[in-house]
Amino acid sequence: MGLENFWNHPSSQDVKDQIKKDMMESDEDAAAQEPEEGGDLEIIDIYKNTCFVFQSSEKILEDVSREEIYSWYSLAMQRRDREPLEIKSFFDYIFDKDDYGQIFSYGDKEKGYLFGSNKFGVFSPTHFAPKTLRAGYDLFAALGDSDNLPAMLAITEDLSETLKKMPNWHKLEIDKDIISFFRGKLVKKEIFYNSHPGVKNLMLGLLMEHLNEKNDNLNIKKFLDSSR
Repeated sequence: MGLENFWNHPSSQDVKDQIKKDMMESDEDAAAQEPEEGGDLEIIDIYKNTCFVFQSSEKILEDVSREEIYSWYSLAMQRRDREPLEIKSFFDYIFDKDDYGQIFSYGDKEKGYLFGSNKFGVFSPTHFAPKTLRAGYDLFAALGDSDNLPAMLAITEDLSETLKKMPNWHKLEIDKDIISFFRGKLVKKEIFYNSHPGVKNLMLGLLMEHLNEKNDNLNIKKFLDSSR
Protein backbone atom coordinates (compact mmCIF):
# COMPACT_ATOMS: atom_id res chain seq x y z
CA MET A 1 0.00 0.00 0.00
CA GLY A 2 2.99 2.34 0.39
CA LEU A 3 2.28 3.48 3.97
CA GLU A 4 5.74 4.76 4.86
CA ASN A 5 4.40 8.29 5.41
CA PHE A 6 2.31 7.08 8.34
CA TRP A 7 5.29 6.03 10.44
CA ASN A 8 6.70 9.54 11.05
CA HIS A 9 3.85 11.30 12.88
CA PRO A 10 1.85 12.34 9.80
CA SER A 11 -0.16 15.52 9.60
CA SER A 12 -3.89 15.49 8.87
CA GLN A 13 -3.19 16.39 5.24
CA ASP A 14 -0.62 13.58 4.93
CA VAL A 15 -3.22 11.10 6.17
CA LYS A 16 -5.89 12.44 3.84
CA ASP A 17 -3.52 12.28 0.86
CA GLN A 18 -2.57 8.70 1.72
CA ILE A 19 -6.22 7.71 2.09
CA LYS A 20 -7.00 9.13 -1.35
CA LYS A 21 -4.09 7.16 -2.81
CA ASP A 22 -5.15 3.96 -1.04
CA MET A 23 -8.75 4.41 -2.11
CA MET A 24 -7.65 4.75 -5.72
CA GLU A 25 -5.58 1.58 -5.41
CA SER A 26 -8.57 -0.20 -3.88
CA ASP A 27 -11.02 1.20 -6.43
CA GLU A 28 -11.85 -2.16 -7.99
CA ASP A 29 -12.49 -3.78 -4.61
CA ALA A 30 -14.67 -0.90 -3.48
CA ALA A 31 -16.62 -0.86 -6.71
CA ALA A 32 -17.44 -4.51 -6.20
CA GLN A 33 -18.97 -3.62 -2.83
CA GLU A 34 -20.81 -0.40 -3.73
CA PRO A 35 -24.32 -0.73 -5.18
CA GLU A 36 -25.47 1.10 -8.25
CA GLU A 37 -27.99 3.83 -7.59
CA GLY A 38 -31.23 2.17 -6.61
CA GLY A 39 -29.66 -1.30 -6.66
CA ASP A 40 -28.98 -3.91 -4.01
CA LEU A 41 -25.84 -5.80 -3.09
CA GLU A 42 -26.21 -9.52 -3.58
CA ILE A 43 -24.29 -10.52 -0.47
CA ILE A 44 -25.45 -13.55 1.48
CA ASP A 45 -23.71 -14.97 4.55
CA ILE A 46 -24.45 -18.50 5.74
CA TYR A 47 -24.40 -18.76 9.53
CA LYS A 48 -25.70 -21.82 11.38
CA ASN A 49 -28.10 -22.74 8.59
CA THR A 50 -29.38 -19.16 8.35
CA CYS A 51 -28.87 -16.90 5.34
CA PHE A 52 -28.22 -13.29 6.26
CA VAL A 53 -28.69 -10.91 3.35
CA PHE A 54 -27.19 -7.44 2.88
CA GLN A 55 -29.60 -5.16 1.02
CA SER A 56 -31.27 -1.75 1.13
CA SER A 57 -33.45 -1.29 4.20
CA GLU A 58 -36.69 -0.68 2.29
CA LYS A 59 -36.27 -4.07 0.59
CA ILE A 60 -36.95 -5.94 3.85
CA LEU A 61 -40.45 -4.45 4.04
CA GLU A 62 -41.47 -7.11 1.55
CA ASP A 63 -41.04 -9.64 4.37
CA VAL A 64 -41.76 -7.78 7.61
CA SER A 65 -43.61 -4.62 8.68
CA ARG A 66 -42.04 -1.39 9.91
CA GLU A 67 -43.93 -1.71 13.18
CA GLU A 68 -42.58 -5.19 13.85
CA ILE A 69 -39.02 -4.08 13.15
CA TYR A 70 -39.44 -1.13 15.51
CA SER A 71 -40.71 -3.43 18.27
CA TRP A 72 -37.55 -5.56 17.97
CA TYR A 73 -35.36 -2.45 18.04
CA SER A 74 -37.19 -0.95 21.01
CA LEU A 75 -36.90 -4.12 23.08
CA ALA A 76 -33.19 -4.41 22.28
CA MET A 77 -32.62 -0.84 23.50
CA GLN A 78 -34.59 -1.47 26.68
CA ARG A 79 -32.48 -4.56 27.43
CA ARG A 80 -29.49 -2.20 27.44
CA ASP A 81 -31.31 0.31 29.68
CA ARG A 82 -31.32 2.84 26.85
CA GLU A 83 -34.09 5.04 25.55
CA PRO A 84 -35.17 4.03 22.01
CA LEU A 85 -35.82 6.56 19.29
CA GLU A 86 -39.42 7.59 18.86
CA ILE A 87 -41.11 5.45 16.24
CA LYS A 88 -41.37 8.26 13.65
CA SER A 89 -37.69 9.18 14.05
CA PHE A 90 -36.74 5.53 13.65
CA PHE A 91 -38.83 5.14 10.48
CA ASP A 92 -37.47 8.39 9.04
CA TYR A 93 -33.86 7.36 9.58
CA ILE A 94 -34.08 3.70 8.54
CA PHE A 95 -36.47 3.94 5.60
CA ASP A 96 -36.41 7.54 4.29
CA LYS A 97 -33.23 7.66 2.19
CA ASP A 98 -34.06 11.11 0.79
CA ASP A 99 -33.30 12.73 4.15
CA TYR A 100 -30.46 10.55 5.47
CA GLY A 101 -28.96 8.80 2.48
CA GLN A 102 -29.57 5.16 1.74
CA ILE A 103 -29.57 2.87 4.76
CA PHE A 104 -28.75 -0.82 4.42
CA SER A 105 -29.79 -3.88 6.39
CA TYR A 106 -28.03 -7.11 7.31
CA GLY A 107 -30.01 -10.09 8.58
CA ASP A 108 -33.30 -11.83 7.88
CA LYS A 109 -36.88 -11.98 9.11
CA GLU A 110 -36.12 -14.94 11.39
CA LYS A 111 -33.33 -13.29 13.40
CA GLY A 112 -33.80 -9.57 12.83
CA TYR A 113 -31.53 -6.91 11.37
CA LEU A 114 -28.57 -4.60 11.74
CA PHE A 115 -29.00 -1.21 10.02
CA GLY A 116 -26.38 1.25 8.87
CA SER A 117 -24.56 3.04 6.07
CA ASN A 118 -22.33 1.62 3.35
CA LYS A 119 -19.50 4.10 2.71
CA PHE A 120 -16.17 3.38 1.02
CA GLY A 121 -17.50 -0.15 0.51
CA VAL A 122 -17.66 -0.74 4.30
CA PHE A 123 -20.88 -1.50 6.18
CA SER A 124 -21.10 0.55 9.37
CA PRO A 125 -24.07 -0.55 11.54
CA THR A 126 -25.68 2.11 13.72
CA HIS A 127 -29.00 0.54 14.77
CA PHE A 128 -29.85 -2.91 16.04
CA ALA A 129 -33.19 -4.73 15.71
CA PRO A 130 -32.82 -8.42 16.68
CA LYS A 131 -35.86 -10.56 17.44
CA THR A 132 -34.20 -12.03 20.57
CA LEU A 133 -31.03 -11.64 22.60
CA ARG A 134 -29.61 -14.81 21.03
CA ALA A 135 -30.55 -13.62 17.55
CA GLY A 136 -28.59 -10.43 18.18
CA TYR A 137 -25.52 -12.44 19.08
CA ASP A 138 -25.90 -14.50 15.90
CA LEU A 139 -26.15 -11.37 13.75
CA PHE A 140 -22.95 -9.88 15.14
CA ALA A 141 -21.13 -13.21 15.05
CA ALA A 142 -22.03 -13.75 11.40
CA LEU A 143 -21.04 -10.22 10.39
CA GLY A 144 -17.76 -10.54 12.28
CA ASP A 145 -16.98 -13.75 10.43
CA SER A 146 -18.05 -12.49 7.00
CA ASP A 147 -15.73 -12.97 4.04
CA ASN A 148 -18.26 -11.14 1.84
CA LEU A 149 -18.91 -7.87 3.65
CA PRO A 150 -16.30 -5.51 5.19
CA ALA A 151 -17.72 -3.96 8.37
CA MET A 152 -16.71 -1.44 11.02
CA LEU A 153 -18.44 -0.38 14.25
CA ALA A 154 -18.00 2.72 16.41
CA ILE A 155 -19.66 1.85 19.73
CA THR A 156 -19.67 2.93 23.36
CA GLU A 157 -17.52 1.09 25.87
CA ASP A 158 -20.39 -0.79 27.53
CA LEU A 159 -21.57 -2.20 24.21
CA SER A 160 -18.05 -3.22 23.25
CA GLU A 161 -17.89 -5.86 26.00
CA THR A 162 -19.91 -8.32 23.92
CA LEU A 163 -17.77 -7.84 20.81
CA LYS A 164 -14.58 -8.37 22.81
CA LYS A 165 -15.75 -11.93 23.43
CA MET A 166 -16.16 -12.62 19.71
CA PRO A 167 -12.88 -13.74 18.09
CA ASN A 168 -13.81 -12.41 14.65
CA TRP A 169 -14.27 -8.81 15.80
CA HIS A 170 -11.07 -6.84 16.38
CA LYS A 171 -10.64 -3.67 18.44
CA LEU A 172 -8.65 -0.86 16.85
CA GLU A 173 -5.94 0.17 19.33
CA ILE A 174 -4.96 3.84 19.11
CA ASP A 175 -3.43 6.21 21.65
CA LYS A 176 -6.20 8.85 21.64
CA ASP A 177 -9.82 8.73 22.72
CA ILE A 178 -12.52 8.88 20.06
CA ILE A 179 -15.21 11.27 21.27
CA SER A 180 -18.49 11.90 19.50
CA PHE A 181 -21.94 13.35 20.16
CA PHE A 182 -24.72 10.92 21.02
CA ARG A 183 -28.14 12.50 21.58
CA GLY A 184 -26.60 15.79 22.63
CA LYS A 185 -23.93 14.31 24.91
CA LEU A 186 -20.23 13.69 24.44
CA VAL A 187 -19.45 9.97 24.66
CA LYS A 188 -16.31 7.91 24.26
CA LYS A 189 -16.41 5.30 21.52
CA GLU A 190 -14.32 2.32 20.52
CA ILE A 191 -13.72 1.10 16.97
CA PHE A 192 -14.12 -2.55 15.97
CA TYR A 193 -13.68 -4.10 12.54
CA ASN A 194 -14.59 -7.54 11.24
CA SER A 195 -12.48 -10.30 9.70
CA HIS A 196 -13.10 -9.53 6.05
CA PRO A 197 -9.66 -9.78 4.34
CA GLY A 198 -9.94 -6.33 2.72
CA VAL A 199 -11.50 -4.34 5.55
CA LYS A 200 -8.32 -2.56 6.65
CA ASN A 201 -7.65 -1.10 3.22
CA LEU A 202 -11.24 0.03 2.75
CA MET A 203 -12.07 1.45 6.19
CA LEU A 204 -9.45 4.21 6.38
CA GLY A 205 -11.87 6.79 5.02
CA LEU A 206 -14.48 5.88 7.63
CA LEU A 207 -11.85 5.91 10.35
CA MET A 208 -10.89 9.48 9.51
CA GLU A 209 -14.51 10.54 9.95
CA HIS A 210 -14.34 9.39 13.57
CA LEU A 211 -10.96 10.94 14.38
CA ASN A 212 -10.56 14.54 15.40
CA GLU A 213 -8.31 16.22 12.84
CA LYS A 214 -6.32 18.06 15.51
CA ASN A 215 -4.96 14.70 16.74
CA ASP A 216 -2.16 14.69 14.16
CA ASN A 217 0.03 12.23 16.05
CA LEU A 218 -2.38 9.31 16.35
CA ASN A 219 -0.55 6.04 16.60
CA ILE A 220 -2.26 3.88 13.96
CA LYS A 221 0.87 1.89 13.09
CA LYS A 222 -0.40 -1.31 14.75
CA PHE A 223 -3.58 -1.20 12.70
CA LEU A 224 -1.79 -0.52 9.44
CA ASP A 225 1.12 -2.98 9.83
CA SER A 226 -0.69 -5.96 8.35
CA SER A 227 -1.96 -3.88 5.40
CA ARG A 228 1.47 -3.06 4.03
